[in-house]
Amino acid sequence: MILLWLVPSYLLGAPLAGSNEPMDRALVKAKQATAACRAADRLAFEMAVAPAIAKFEEGIALYGEGVIALSDFSPLAECYLNLGAFHFARGSEDSAYKAFRQAIILRTKAEPDADTFNPQALALYRRAKTALARELKGGLSIAGSPSGADVLLDGTSVGQLPVSVGDVSVGAHWVVVRNRGFFDYATRVDLGSATTQRIDVFLKPQADVARVLPVPQAPPPPRVIAPATQPIVVQTVPRPRVHPAVALLPLGIGQFAEHRYVAGSLFLSAEILLLAANITTGILFFNDRAPVGSFYHPQTASTLQIVNLAALAALVLTVAGGAVDGLVHR
Repeated sequence: MILLWLVPSYLLGAPLAGSNEPMDRALVKAKQATAACRAADRLAFEMAVAPAIAKFEEGIALYGEGVIALSDFSPLAECYLNLGAFHFARGSEDSAYKAFRQAIILRTKAEPDADTFNPQALALYRRAKTALARELKGGLSIAGSPSGADVLLDGTSVGQLPVSVGDVSVGAHWVVVRNRGFFDYATRVDLGSATTQRIDVFLKPQADVARVLPVPQAPPPPRVIAPATQPIVVQTVPRPRVHPAVALLPLGIGQFAEHRYVAGSLFLSAEILLLAANITTGILFFNDRAPVGSFYHPQTASTLQIVNLAALAALVLTVAGGAVDGLVHR
């Protein structure tokens, strides 16, 4: 039975070989590659071997054009594994071996499932893996500018420009070079023998628009003063709503709560003065009492009593007036 690999939609691919095309185009190519591999999976369920092979090859080609957008080469490796499985199902063992070998070269976690993979195809895959491990390896020497640009080989970081990479298997590889302020660069490298191959990379600076000084903005237009014939609208700040219980409080508390500070000060002063007059006359009145119940100064005591009662009455009226004023203006 042939294993059908599903390519996750969130794993996206990278740019045209040897190109400096923008990332957005690479993303489009990677999405098209994912769609092609999914279409191949559907054809595989229908056992349409030849159309499935064509779709997997299309997906591989599209992934190659979208390499700069690939953060994980597992989808590309899975496409190679699927392609090998269908070549084997069609009887093309040599083509299947090459596809399996290329999937192994990418060094991803993609592996055929022993429970669902065709046993004979699985044996061919293991044979390719064993042979690849015994082969002599080559290398890549990557130089260019700008110095210090990040270099990725088959999706894995291998250092910064300039860099030499060893233990590279003979076969197809993808090199991506990127640096801030430059277009990403990607190219396919076909290492034909166990030798070191040199690659020169010169990143293309992004548009010079980023280095253009900002255009000075025009000063704001002068303010237009409205003619005197237009009505002037005076906005007043509304006083806060005060609870009735607060508005009834004495000593101008209600007025102060309503932000009516002049009225509050007047009520506070009047009530304090009247209260002081009431207490003072009361103390003097009681101090003038004689032991036998009369007064030492009867005329003075009579006057003090009248003033005390008058101060008390005025105090009561002032408190009541303050309460009414607070309720009216709350």
